[in-house]
Amino acid sequence: IDLTARELALGGSRAVLVEFTRGGLPRGATAELRRLSRSGLTPVLAHPERYFGCTLDAVREWRKIGVVIQTDASMLMGRGAPSELAREMLAAGVIDVLASDNHGDARSLASAREWLEAHGADEQVALLTHTNAECVLHDEDPIPVPPLRAGLLDRLKRFFRR
Repeated sequence: IDLTARELALGGSRAVLVEFTRGGLPRGATAELRRLSRSGLTPVLAHPERYFGCTLDAVREWRKIGVVIQTDASMLMGRGAPSELAREMLAAGVIDVLASDNHGDARSLASAREWLEAHGADEQVALLTHTNAECVLHDEDPIPVPPLRAGLLDRLKRFFRR
């Protein structure tokens, strides 16, 4: 699909939102993301933690080819395999942007943001919720988000297993 039309870009930038079906990663997903990146676009992959078959290694590979990783903040607060992957991605520092995935409902970044700030992840929160989104919309590379400090991921997991 030709995604080069300016009206398809995010905020007039070179960034385009890419979303796969929940059924799983399509065959050739990495090749297509690479094609988009090589064409001068910045693929912003929406909530990879939801895609059946997605792994931390795949996310790392996509980031190397210029894909911006956008994770649904509510997944950090949830249960199940997608939420576990989202937390692993956060701990590993491979998420570039947090989103609310709000479709006119009450979902927001507030709970995830407040929890992370309360546990000393202020630098990560600023990058994930503001700075990197701004970078993407200005056609700049997102700033790498430092991995969570030791122990914070364990506290996050315990908190959401209650």
